[in-house]
Amino acid sequence: MRATIPALCALLALPGAALAQNTAPADPGANENGRYQFQPVPDGLARLDTRTGRLSICARKGAEWSCELAADERNALLAENERLKGELERLRRNPAAAEKPKIEVPSDQEIDRVLNVFDRFVRRFMEIMRGIEKDNAPGQKT
Repeated sequence: MRATIPALCALLALPGAALAQNTAPADPGANENGRYQFQPVPDGLARLDTRTGRLSICARKGAEWSCELAADERNALLAENERLKGELERLRRNPAAAEKPKIEVPSDQEIDRVLNVFDRFVRRFMEIMRGIEKDNAPGQKT
């Protein structure tokens, strides 16, 4: 009976290993330490890069697998790339056009308002502390 349990486990594992071998990309380093997660889709496999979040569709082309970025993500990346190229070119032509950080200094009225609020806070806090000291003075009953 003991010999049949390992043999049964091996038999059960064989179909899973065969399936994994048939659906995995041919590149042995493609799943470097769990970086990619694969899910079956009608035309092949969806590959999620867990480091970058990029989604690719992988399909068998002849004897090899080929993966391409998903259409929506690819279009978004291309559009962002073109936008950044345009921005870079604009800044190269006119470096003075770069936006400089704007520092807003509060007005005297705003500073006075904040100081008044803080002054009221400190005065009220001191009144409360004096009341606590008075309540806890020697000879006082609580």
